[in-house]
Amino acid sequence: MESAATARPAIKNRGTNSPPSIPGSPPLTRARASEGRSPVRRDKQEARRLDDEESDEEFDISHPKDEIDRAAHHSSSGVYPDISSLSSKESDTECLPGSSPSFQRHNRSHEEYHVTNRTKCIGKNCPVGTRKGPLTPEKGSPGRKVYPDLRPQDRKKGRVMPLLYIGFIALIIVCVLTFYDSLKNLEEIPSSEPYVKPIEKVYSDIKEELKTINSEFTQTRQFWVQLIGQLETIMRESPVQPAVVLSVVPEGAERTAVCLLHRISQAISDGFEDRRFIMYDVKSEVHKGHLHLKTDLYENLLRLESAHAAIVHNVEKIPGEAAMTFHAFCDNENAPFKQAVIILVIHIPGKYENLSWERLENTIDDYLMGIWGEQLQEKDVSAIVSRVANAPVLIKPESAERLNYACESL
Repeated sequence: MESAATARPAIKNRGTNSPPSIPGSPPLTRARASEGRSPVRRDKQEARRLDDEESDEEFDISHPKDEIDRAAHHSSSGVYPDISSLSSKESDTECLPGSSPSFQRHNRSHEEYHVTNRTKCIGKNCPVGTRKGPLTPEKGSPGRKVYPDLRPQDRKKGRVMPLLYIGFIALIIVCVLTFYDSLKNLEEIPSSEPYVKPIEKVYSDIKEELKTINSEFTQTRQFWVQLIGQLETIMRESPVQPAVVLSVVPEGAERTAVCLLHRISQAISDGFEDRRFIMYDVKSEVHKGHLHLKTDLYENLLRLESAHAAIVHNVEKIPGEAAMTFHAFCDNENAPFKQAVIILVIHIPGKYENLSWERLENTIDDYLMGIWGEQLQEKDVSAIVSRVANAPVLIKPESAERLNYACESL
């Protein structure tokens, strides 16, 4: 009668990774010695326990070195058999714990579990090794495109934005260069003098306007010949003396003189492109005294610096002392403004029919000598008369209807 062998308690080898093995028998584990169950069932339970522990552990991607150390610790502590020291010979593998069928089945089930979980895991919570889709590599990774996981719209924006920046910078550069070019061109333009209308054009424009005035009035041919003869003396670049026209106004021709002479003065002013002509009436200044009248007349004639035509009404009312002002402005050598037309208006008694053109100069000389002879010396009176009455014109009275048509505003 044979007696059955009594199982001894498992011997715990401290400092070793695997329990001692008996030759010719399957490897013993701590669980097998304590529980006394079959090796196949114990291997399956151990594999489930190890898988549950591994699934509960989170993989820390920020510390991969710690994860590797943890795996090594499991291997060295006996959770997974250490097969690093196994040789490639077939005889050596038979005696190791991993060569048992139950351990091989455990490895296959472990690999299948990870494959199943890797195919099912999609999202940010998956471990790095099981995540699907291309990962964004670090900038500068060799042989890989930078940011391959971007959407097509993001890739298009990434290509378009730099082009917009480049185009904007190029536009600014072009604007700056254009502005600099324009400034440079402005500096190169020479400073031009103010435009001066050619004297030939001035004279042509004046003659055209005088033709219009002639068609609206019924003045004699002598009037226009004498007037145009005086205008021609200043229609040159450097005239010798100003044109002085003494307009003789008989009784009944006062309104005609105002209308006609104002139209002529305006034509001269327009021809030279002046703002306006000068007009001075002695009637408003005669009562203020001789000295004030002389000063006021002198200041008004000084405005010929910016104008080319001046009318002085009622010359017969100017005292002799104030009349000496004409001596300077009508001089044939020392006149301050030689390209100017000075129209002096004198009223004489008598009708137009009683005056003749042949004796007009003598009539005017006698009349002015009688006015200024009592106040001035004879030589002064002769000097003034010779300058103001060199080319007198006689004004013919016009009908009221014609004057209303020609001079509505006067």
